[in-house]
Amino acid sequence: MSQLCPELSIKLGNLKELQRQFNQELSNLPSTGKPEYLILARDIKNKLEQQVNLAQEAWRRVEKTYLYFKELESVEKKKNYHEVKSFKIDDGNIYALQVLPDGRIVCGTENTVTICQPDQQGDYQVKVLKNKVFEKRSGTNYKLQVLPDGQIVSGGQYGIINIWTLDQQGGYQNQTFRGFYNKHAVCWVTCLQVFSDGRIIAGSATTEIKLWQPDAEGKFLLDADGQPNQHIHSSYDDEWPDELKILTNNQVVSLHKMRNDDTMIKIWQMDDKGNYVELKEQRSNFKQDFLSFSGHIDSRNASLKSSQIMSDGQVIIGNRTGEILFKESKISKSKIIKCFDEKPVECLQILPDNRIVASGDDKIKILEPDKQGDYQEAEQFTSTDCMFQMLADGKIVTAGKDGIVRIWDGEKVN
Repeated sequence: MSQLCPELSIKLGNLKELQRQFNQELSNLPSTGKPEYLILARDIKNKLEQQVNLAQEAWRRVEKTYLYFKELESVEKKKNYHEVKSFKIDDGNIYALQVLPDGRIVCGTENTVTICQPDQQGDYQVKVLKNKVFEKRSGTNYKLQVLPDGQIVSGGQYGIINIWTLDQQGGYQNQTFRGFYNKHAVCWVTCLQVFSDGRIIAGSATTEIKLWQPDAEGKFLLDADGQPNQHIHSSYDDEWPDELKILTNNQVVSLHKMRNDDTMIKIWQMDDKGNYVELKEQRSNFKQDFLSFSGHIDSRNASLKSSQIMSDGQVIIGNRTGEILFKESKISKSKIIKCFDEKPVECLQILPDNRIVASGDDKIKILEPDKQGDYQEAEQFTSTDCMFQMLADGKIVTAGKDGIVRIWDGEKVN
């Protein structure tokens, strides 16, 4: 934590040391001294204590933000995976899956968000949150994120964004607004991320990227038409944003699906006025890169099916022909890894030790790099679920088309 916010850590440490020295000097004062000096000293002590409490509260807020935004630092190695728990949350498809650091599993379904809370026995208590009907519509929740204060954000069909807040009675309150709208086009939310200060950034099939800023009470400020604080991007109909990543320097990386089966990468940086602008000189695409790499490429090879953008800006995509492609790879000797035989890579996750977990063709595979940087299959098991998330303890949570959440575990690898 001290490495995350070194300045705040140092200031808090200095303040505590000053408090310790002052209390020691105060205890050495004779009790028979001048009353006005003792009153003044105790007043300074109380004010100093208040400042320490405020600094500690600020530190707790930083820790809470870090809890929700830190990436995995390590993942335990396991083998021989098998299903250890499953529970049904819906009769239809599960379209989004997010496992929170506190152990809750959040799923997006048609017209609902489902929160699965583990109890002391390890069983999951299911709470179903129904979307508010907004302008006579509700819709499926395709994307999920969590804000630093624990609010859950869902985005989905009809461009509608929901923000769920846990109240003191244990219920969830909901703020709903239409993030995107185009009467001539489909406008579901295609990608969604949150900043550490609580801002929401989202992209849509309308080709737009927008940003919303919360007020002091955590409510999101909209004008009369529900418009955001910042309209970052809108393009022609030949490409739309499919993935977003906020980097540690607050730059934003966006991946865009192209109608010609290519994938474009754009990088956005805040200017002096606080607006995000594209660094056009850093724009690139996969098809062009792989043509220069191999001399030839099937157009489907650069077509995005799944992706991950690392905190350092590295981009990895899973394509529709079962391959994993690295853009300017720092971890793989090869830029192309064959994972599934002509079947799409439905979901992928890069682990801190550079292992890759991928789903597709009714399987989940774990690939591991050897000393030369070539990837070999280390583990495989059958699962019809297309979505998954691997946790720090090596367990894997999956969900998909049958409305069932499954938890998989394996044997530790020494």
